Amino acid sequence: MADTPGVHVEGIPELVKAIGKIDPALRKELGQRNKAIGQRIIDKAFPKPESVGAGSGAKPRASATTNVLRIMAGGSHRDRAVQQWGKRVVSREGVKRPYIRRSAEEDMPHIEKEYLDALMDVARKAGLRTTTRRI
Repeated sequence: MADTPGVHVEGIPELVKAIGKIDPALRKELGQRNKAIGQRIIDKAFPKPESVGAGSGAKPRASATTNVLRIMAGGSHRDRAVQQWGKRVVSREGVKRPYIRRSAEEDMPHIEKEYLDALMDVARKAGLRTTTRRI
């Protein structure tokens, strides 16, 4: 929840939108900080995440907006294994990479705190006075 003279915002998406209206660069900073949180999740995962082939987009990576974080590996062009000339291809269908999910779940309280700290820091930079409460 954020209060400025004459303005009352409640909820994270609304706060992010208000920050973006004040200064789009701050909204972008929040997205970059969220992406850094995702990269730390990948770095802590064990066994280390492996690539899903060759080329760009093959390694697990964080993709983040201001309030959504996704850990991705591959892309729509990698949705199924396709035999390449002269190479053996092992199908990866059904591979969910549970160790990445487990890494995130084990560290969830720290991740939530880090995201809220980043959000409150960016809101302060935007000149917004904020309060938080758990529901």
